[in-house]
Amino acid sequence: MNDLDNLIAQLKNSKLQVDIAVERGVRKAGLHVEGDAKRLCPVDTGRLRSSIATHGEYEGSNFVAEVGTTVGYAPFVEFGTGQRGDPEVPHRQDWMGQPPHPYLRPALQENTENGNIDKIVTSELKKVLK
Repeated sequence: MNDLDNLIAQLKNSKLQVDIAVERGVRKAGLHVEGDAKRLCPVDTGRLRSSIATHGEYEGSNFVAEVGTTVGYAPFVEFGTGQRGDPEVPHRQDWMGQPPHPYLRPALQENTENGNIDKIVTSELKKVLK
């Protein structure tokens, strides 16, 4: 192997390490948002809060974390219903309904605005880019 081959091999390994660090950081950031969503989630039986989970996957070459729930009534809690529902979302207007109790959107917004997501991903990158 010559010097160029060694350099190419090192660069490929470095890219792999960076990709792994980004994936790890995005997962950790998603879990952080998940924790805040659970903290903000209104509780009656606890089913909704316990169903909030983080799933990571690749969309093309980008790794993304999705925080959400599969509980059918979750959108009604997040956005409300009827006349009391979030005006940004269409609702039936023939009944009063329930007011929104957002928990997912504020968790993401708070962690985006205060830089937590960037800090978590950057921290993982710094571990490999010493």
